[in-house]
Amino acid sequence: MAIYALLVGVNTYLNDSIRNLNGCKNDVKLMQQTLQQRFAVDENKS
Repeated sequence: MAIYALLVGVNTYLNDSIRNLNGCKNDVKLMQQTLQQRFAVDENKS
């Protein structure tokens, strides 16, 4: 069974009415590591 993941982290928004966030890109990296380590998701599929 193949496991695929599409992980998206957005810190900065072009629209000034939307407040920028901190740490979203880092959260994506941590989730990728978790998927790879715990569920053996291939690096090229996450």
